[in-house]
This record gives sequence, structure tokens and C-alpha cells, in this order.
Amino acid sequence: MTKLPDDIKTAEPDQSSRTSNLLEAPVRVANIGLRKFADDLVGQDIAVVQVDWAPPARGNTRLANLLSRLMD
Repeated sequence: MTKLPDDIKTAEPDQSSRTSNLLEAPVRVANIGLRKFADDLVGQDIAVVQVDWAPPARGNTRLANLLSRLMD
């Protein structure tokens, strides 16, 4: 295996560098669920993507089981 010279940086930054970059970046949120939560974040100038999601069959277990049989 060939050893790279010490002055060449690898493509993978060290852990402290990744953590530092994460904390310095603007906050971005993907909100799944209550729209009010997303609205409050938007009110604070935070970028938000609202995902309209609901549990299968709106949480009705019996209906969800019937629907899952159709998928099989």
C-alpha cells in the first residue's frame, strides 16, 4: 500500500472539523407532522420543509392491516 505524503489532506475530514462545520451551518429542518411546529420555525427565519405525512389508514390498525394484505 502506498503512503500519501503528510502534506496531502485526505477527502475525509476529522471528527472535530465535521462537528465544527455542522454547528456553523445554518439550521435547516424537515418537519414531519404538526404544521404549527414548522410555522414557529419559519417565524424565526429557519429554513423548513414541511412533509405531509400521516400513518397508514390514519392510524386505524384494522384498516392498515387490510391495506397491507392488498400490498402483498
